Amino acid sequence: MGRRRVLQSVKSNVCFSKSPTHTIKTQTNHFILSILAYEKLEWLKERNNMNHFAMKTKIYQAALKAAYEELKNLSTPKAA
Repeated sequence: MGRRRVLQSVKSNVCFSKSPTHTIKTQTNHFILSILAYEKLEWLKERNNMNHFAMKTKIYQAALKAAYEELKNLSTPKAA
């Protein structure tokens, strides 16, 4: 994978460009952790044979399902 493609993937998949950091130390930490997150995504991509967007979609759907189940539990009256 070319360097340009890696940087684009880091920016879009691990939100590097959305860093709210202001000091050199926090920017450096955010950069290093973004690279580690990218490496983890690449490892998961190989392990699960899914691309980044498919993994995000699967996680998002699981979170929605869990939230809906919790909402159903909260809206069901408890027996006294």
